[in-house]
Amino acid sequence: GVAISGPVTSSTSLQTITALFSDLSSSIMYATTDPIDGTAVPVSKVNLTATDGSALDSLRDLVPGNGRADPRFFRFPDGTAGVLIESTGAFYKLTELSG
Repeated sequence: GVAISGPVTSSTSLQTITALFSDLSSSIMYATTDPIDGTAVPVSKVNLTATDGSALDSLRDLVPGNGRADPRFFRFPDGTAGVLIESTGAFYKLTELSG
């Protein structure tokens, strides 16, 4: 089964992505660039990069031992997209990278 966490939208953090979300159990992130006001919206898996430039397979990579992340998406007061990793209590800002 699949359980979705999100979506989050942010014109501050996301330029081409309309909405960003994750599968709750696997913590793999997905996005769409289409309007989210309809049904059957196409989505793509999102590649993640840490601030040090290393690639992440999913948000689970932010959890010691690759445990369950239980991501919760939100917007910071400045409009930046964010995610709370519920299992650790850590907050992260999300930014779309081009290229």
